[in-house]
Amino acid sequence: MRLEEVKWAAYLPYDRGTESEDYEREFIIQLKLCILGTTTRQTQLTIEDLSLDWRKLYNLVKALTFPEQWQDNLIQNRSKLKHVVELICAVNRYFPPSAAREVLTELLPHVQFNSMDWQLLNVQMINLFMPTAAPPESYSVSEEDKPERWLPTIFSLWSFNLRISGYDAYFMNLVTCLAIEQKGRFKFTNQQIRFAFASGLHFFNLPVARGTALLTRS
Repeated sequence: MRLEEVKWAAYLPYDRGTESEDYEREFIIQLKLCILGTTTRQTQLTIEDLSLDWRKLYNLVKALTFPEQWQDNLIQNRSKLKHVVELICAVNRYFPPSAAREVLTELLPHVQFNSMDWQLLNVQMINLFMPTAAPPESYSVSEEDKPERWLPTIFSLWSFNLRISGYDAYFMNLVTCLAIEQKGRFKFTNQQIRFAFASGLHFFNLPVARGTALLTRS
């Protein structure tokens, strides 16, 4: 299959399927398998070839997490969300770098530290939707969209560590993905490295030296 055909074989199901009002579990599973079946076989496919709108999956997550009809079966929705999350993780590399600003603009207003109701959910969605893959060198990325610009915001959120189960894990996962997928093009500051290391020690209930985890919230 030619690259152009592969692109459309992945783009069309994503674009049309995520707009469907059919959120039945089997439909979501088939949508996931259809898109993953194309993208996982074509590792040469990059953001230059295929750019996906992160909001389509974000809206699907919202529809399943905050159903209009509260009598909807929440247990079934959790099962559906599992497959949606797997799809997000697989196609994150096709979210354009500009999506980083859009994700933060959308989700930061909902991260309120005086309300614990949906705190962890919003942090999890930041972890899922922030684009971490390095685009090809020929792909033009504005200075505003480079990780150097938005990563301090991530560490600022992380430094408010609420000691909720999973809070550290989501940020650690995001930073780990960024470190791996940037392929050496991006360097963390020494302060960020110390903070991530200290958070890892905290996560495993290991002692942390005083001052190791200091990070300014600017």
